[in-house]
Amino acid sequence: MARILLLLSRSANRDIVAAKLAPHYQILSITREQDLLQPFDLLLVDGPALEQYWQAIQQSRTSQHPVLLPVLLIVAKDKVNLLPPRYWQGIEEILTAPIELAELQARVETLLRIRKLSQDLQQANTQLKTANEDLQELNRLKSQFVSMVSHEFRNPLGVISGYLQLIDHDTHRLSSEKQKEFFQRIRDAIKRLVSLVDDVLIMGRMGVGKLSFEPVPLDLIQFCGRLVEETQHSSRANGQLQLEIDQELAALQPMFLDQKLLTYILTNLLSNAVKYSPESGTVRLHLSVASTQVMMAVTDQGIGIPVEDQAQLFEPFQRATNVGRISGTGLGLAITKLCTELHGGQIEIDSVVDQGTTVTVLLPLEKEEES
Repeated sequence: MARILLLLSRSANRDIVAAKLAPHYQILSITREQDLLQPFDLLLVDGPALEQYWQAIQQSRTSQHPVLLPVLLIVAKDKVNLLPPRYWQGIEEILTAPIELAELQARVETLLRIRKLSQDLQQANTQLKTANEDLQELNRLKSQFVSMVSHEFRNPLGVISGYLQLIDHDTHRLSSEKQKEFFQRIRDAIKRLVSLVDDVLIMGRMGVGKLSFEPVPLDLIQFCGRLVEETQHSSRANGQLQLEIDQELAALQPMFLDQKLLTYILTNLLSNAVKYSPESGTVRLHLSVASTQVMMAVTDQGIGIPVEDQAQLFEPFQRATNVGRISGTGLGLAITKLCTELHGGQIEIDSVVDQGTTVTVLLPLEKEEES
């Protein structure tokens, strides 16, 4: 219901106007100047009150700009021409006394519609501004994405092309061991390309809401053991990957978790831990239970993450400033965070430069629905 503030110096006029408008609007009145600061949609004022409260009325209108706060002035017909010129820009309508109640109702309705249009226009402008900012951010991310993909694709493609040319031109001069080495490097480059394509596809599915949370009964210990073995094999890491399991967790098997999301989470964390660790370093995946959550902590002895970089690492394309020439897209932790949130969980980083990093994922324990 629209709120109309009556600022009429004569109580008889105030009572008549209030009686006419009260069935359709919320009628407000003031006893002091500060009352003009209360929210209202239309001001009904007469000449003496307009002069007395002029500054306060202008302050109220200014505070709502660019939304219009309309003012309807009621004044005697013979005094219209006596209004000071400065008042004309501070009012929208003039109604001459003695007033016709039907005309009063019509003027009030018109002014309230104008205010509503003003509010709608301001809301539309705000939405347009937000959409424009989102579009600018989207264009920035698009440019960043094209630049990143071009760079990340160029390197492994160059490796593949170079080694294929060597094998093609010098097959008769290459030993079998050398050929195996070259083919392995080609396979590694192809693996990097496949990983990049997978990351991009996952981000795309998340962006259109096609990745959902679908928990199933899962033997977490067996599942994590397999992922650790696959990471050890695929990364050809010289160091050790260890799986540590708390006794309490073993008693809770199976758990209701999303296998697909969990694969994305742990594959990214284990791969990162290996990539940013020294060749002889140890990477640990520790599984435990904390209250109603399962806790998975991946710890490495790698380069660590500077404190000032940690907050932004979960944003797409963001990487730590100390990664040097180590390749990466900046998508892994962003995907990990999104998958964790789809799971209803949270992710934390504890890292010290040149000492290592622990990334902890906490996921709520889902229970099988009773039939």
